[in-house]
Amino acid sequence: YEDPRTFRMDRRQNRHLTFVAGAHRCLGLNLARFEMQIAFSEFLRRIPTFRMKPGFACEATPGLRGAPHVPIVWDAA
Repeated sequence: YEDPRTFRMDRRQNRHLTFVAGAHRCLGLNLARFEMQIAFSEFLRRIPTFRMKPGFACEATPGLRGAPHVPIVWDAA
C-alpha cells in the first residue's frame, strides 16, 4: 500500500494473510508458539499467585487473540 500508516476508508481491499496461512505461512510459526508456551509457563511459575479481579467481564473479539487489559488481584502470601 502507498502510505500504509495512514488510515484511509477508501483504500482498496487486500485479501492477503501475511505469515498466517497458505503458501506464505511463516516457517518459524510453530517454533515461536512453542517458545512462548515455555516462556509463559516459566513466568507464571515464578510470580506470586493471582486471580482475576471480582466483577471483571472478559470480552472476546472474533479473529483477535489478546486482551487490552486484564485486571488481577494478588493473593495474600
